[in-house]
Amino acid sequence: MRASNETALRGFFGRFFGWEHNDDVEQAVRSAELAATHRAALMLLTETDFVPIALSLHRVTRGASAPFVLCDPLHRDAPASARLPGYHANGVAALAAAAGGTLCLRSWRLPLDFVATIVRARDLACDVQIIICAEECHLANPFLILPVPIWVPSLQTRTGELPRIVMEYALDAIAELGVPETSFTEADRQWVLDHAPMTWAGIQEATLRLVSLRASPSLSRAAERLGMAEVSLRRWIGGRKLPSMVHDREAPEQEIAAPMMRIFHATVRGGRLTLDEPTDLPEDTLVELVPIEDAFDGELDAAG
Repeated sequence: MRASNETALRGFFGRFFGWEHNDDVEQAVRSAELAATHRAALMLLTETDFVPIALSLHRVTRGASAPFVLCDPLHRDAPASARLPGYHANGVAALAAAAGGTLCLRSWRLPLDFVATIVRARDLACDVQIIICAEECHLANPFLILPVPIWVPSLQTRTGELPRIVMEYALDAIAELGVPETSFTEADRQWVLDHAPMTWAGIQEATLRLVSLRASPSLSRAAERLGMAEVSLRRWIGGRKLPSMVHDREAPEQEIAAPMMRIFHATVRGGRLTLDEPTDLPEDTLVELVPIEDAFDGELDAAG
C-alpha cells in the first residue's frame, strides 16, 4: 500500500482512537492494509454506525469511485446512489458486483449462499476487499486474534476532542463535494456540536449537509449536490435554526423550512397509482412522489 494511503489511514483511525501515535491506530492500519490487499477479511466491531464507518473506510482504501456493496438477504437488490450503497441479497452476486471495491457483510445476517460466496472470495484472482461487521461482544473471539479486529469505541469516549473530530469530517465533506474550504465555518462547527446526534454517522451526515448548504446558492442546489430530494433535505432541517447562510435571504420559495409531510398508501393498477383509501385532499392537489430511499434518510444509519 502506498505511503499516502498509510497516512490517510492513520488520520482516519485517529478519529476513533486519538491522533497521538498509539498501538490501536497502528494495529488498525495493519489490519486495513491486509484487507485492502486481499490477504485477510477486515472485522469491524462497533456498537452502531456499522455501514457508514465501513463505507468511509472503503473510500480511504479503495477510493470513492470503486464499488461498495452491502450484502443483505433481507433487502431488495438496488444499485448504489449518491447516499446509499448498492444492495444485493445474494452473496455471489454481491461479490461480483463489488469487483475492484468492497463487499460488506453483517455477521448476524449472512446470505443463504454464504458458503459459495466464501469459495469465490478465496479465489486468488478475486480483488474484493471484504469487511465483516460484528458486535463488540466478538472482540475476545479466539478466531479474531490476528489480524486485529477494528473496534470502534463510542463517540462518548472522545468528548474532549469533539471539535477536532467535527472539523475532520467537515474537511472530508469539502473534499468530497469539491467546494472551497470556506464552506464550513466556526458557527457551523458549533451548530453540529449543539444539534447533531452524537454518533460517528450523525456528525458525518450533519457536516456533509451543512457544507453543501453553505456552498450552494439555494436549497435545491444543495440537495442536488448531495444526491437527495429537496423535500428530504428540508425534512432533515426540520424546525431547527441553521447558521446564517447566503440563501437564507432569498425568495420565500427558497427559504429553509420543513413542509408538512403526510404518508399515503397506494397500489399500482393498470399502470396507474390508486390510493388505497379515500383522502380529504382537495381536487387537483399536486402530490410529490418521493423514492423510498429519500423518504427514509435514516436507512443507511439503521443498516448498522
